[in-house]
Amino acid sequence: TGLMALLQHYLEVEVAKLIAQGVKIRILGDISETSPLPAKLRAGLVKAMADSAHNTKLTLGMCLNYGGRD
Repeated sequence: TGLMALLQHYLEVEVAKLIAQGVKIRILGDISETSPLPAKLRAGLVKAMADSAHNTKLTLGMCLNYGGRD
């Protein structure tokens, strides 16, 4: 969808800038392989979290695929 494409673009273009500025990226919600998120998007989210895990200046939390229903 349009929102997922926007998030994918953000991951590809902007996340490196955030990491360079000391921002830690955290994702809340289901981003496992069984989630309905596209595989490329999940991989980008996991990479962003791993690449920013050591950062301490600011934490950016994003809630994705966070529902109580199957």
